[in-house]
Amino acid sequence: MPTARRFSKILPAALAVLVLAAFLRFPAVVRETAVSSLSRCASSLIPALFPYMTAAAILVRRWKRDAGISVFLVGLLAGFPVGAVSAAALFRESRIGKRDAERLAAASCCASPAFLVGVLGRMWGDERFGWVLFLASVPALLCFFPLRRTLRAVPDRQTEPAEPLTRDLADAIGQAGAGCLAVTSSIVFFSVLSAVGETLLPPLSPLFRLTFEFSGGAMYGASVGGMLGAALSGAAVGFSGLAVLTQVSAPLSEAGLSLRPYLLSRLVLAAWLAAVSAAWCRFHPMTPAAETLAQPPVLTTLSLCALPILLFCLSLLRRAKNVPRSPCNSPKNLVK
Repeated sequence: MPTARRFSKILPAALAVLVLAAFLRFPAVVRETAVSSLSRCASSLIPALFPYMTAAAILVRRWKRDAGISVFLVGLLAGFPVGAVSAAALFRESRIGKRDAERLAAASCCASPAFLVGVLGRMWGDERFGWVLFLASVPALLCFFPLRRTLRAVPDRQTEPAEPLTRDLADAIGQAGAGCLAVTSSIVFFSVLSAVGETLLPPLSPLFRLTFEFSGGAMYGASVGGMLGAALSGAAVGFSGLAVLTQVSAPLSEAGLSLRPYLLSRLVLAAWLAAVSAAWCRFHPMTPAAETLAQPPVLTTLSLCALPILLFCLSLLRRAKNVPRSPCNSPKNLVK
């Protein structure tokens, strides 16, 4: 047991050293990918995410009753990671229980209809494909929604005076800005990591694209085309990638919530959306856009054999236990 514990501590440090060495080995790839990712975030992601995150934060603060339903609806419409952030905020305010917050975070995290229709649908040349994936996500996510218990708040807060709307608006704008910065940073890092990984290990390029950043995985599926490509795009959107995992794990771990329900929901959603995507392409053939058809890498057997390595890395993302609270991270100093 001590050996396994020591190995679990050494392995992340060794991986960090290897990643740093790879970044230093390919500075041009790092620079070009970072610039491209920042441009994509500034032109499409932040304009679509920031207004929704601000409105979601205000809604969660002002809608005191049935807050779980509001978080679920906002998570569906706003996309990652609004649902997880809102569920963690409800738990910190003692408005829902720990188990309910974990399940609510898993149920309220999915790709937004703006991405599915405006980006993924455009990749495949059929906006209906994006609507199909969005509507298909709802019943799968409802399996994790704590319906009976999130309809009511845990403590009775009706007697507390309501915060002024201007205070809620200012806090919501600040929280949304910090959230967008965190999302952008995560996307840039994992995009760079994926590009460097593809440069070092070209046979594993499909695995990097499908698991690191879900928009890149969706584009890879469109470049493959056909039923297989549609299934890969659906699986990438359902799994959501390691970039989204880090965005979701940050607020959950700060609140002391487990990632297990979220990870289980990603596996279920990836399998379900892959099946739905393949069935839709079977009966409604689609022609991907020209920009997604340029020289796709082949999904090799080596890529599939590397899946156990990916699962092992996911197992290292465990929530820290028995972390002492400091005045800096006490609930009184957190944004409400």
